[in-house]
Amino acid sequence: MTHELEETVPIERIYEGEALEASVRQMSREGALTVEVRKGGSVSRSSTSGQGSVVRLRVR
Repeated sequence: MTHELEETVPIERIYEGEALEASVRQMSREGALTVEVRKGGSVSRSSTSGQGSVVRLRVR
């Protein structure tokens, strides 16, 4: 299943399933992008900055 979202941050999305694969692109020139993923009590955070930069993640 694929979802394409175009939204203003901050935003929170909750998904239930066995795996998640995502790419999140920073569209603004200013600030930084931080993506946080929580699974089974574990937390993973990835950050990037600069217009056009991308955070890619895969959780299984």
